[in-house]
Amino acid sequence: MTATLAPPEPDVALDYPESLLIDDPTNPDPDANPDVPDAFYTTNAPGNHIGQAGTYTRKTSWFLYRAILPQLDDDVDLSLTSLAKDLGISYSKLLGYIRAHYRMGCVP
Repeated sequence: MTATLAPPEPDVALDYPESLLIDDPTNPDPDANPDVPDAFYTTNAPGNHIGQAGTYTRKTSWFLYRAILPQLDDDVDLSLTSLAKDLGISYSKLLGYIRAHYRMGCVP
C-alpha cells in the first residue's frame, strides 16, 4: 500500500525562501520541466509528495535552529532549557541540534 500526500499550502506568514516551496506535482509529463535531472535520489523524485514534504520539513527545521542559535557569550544551560520548553523537545535533543549547527560553522 502506498501512501499519498497532497502538497501542503505554503505558510506565507513565515516568509520562507522560495526554495522551500513545493512545486505543483500535477503535471505528469517529465519533459514539461527541463530543470528535472535525468538521475535523482528517491526523496527528490518528481511527483514524490512525501519525499518533498520531508525535504520541506528538513529545510524549515534547518532555518529554525539556525535562527535560534544562542550567542557564544550566552548561558547555554539557561538558553537551551528555555528553548527546549518552547519547542516541546528534550534538552538533550536540542543540544544535539545546536551542537551540529555550531560544528557546521553556522554561528551568527
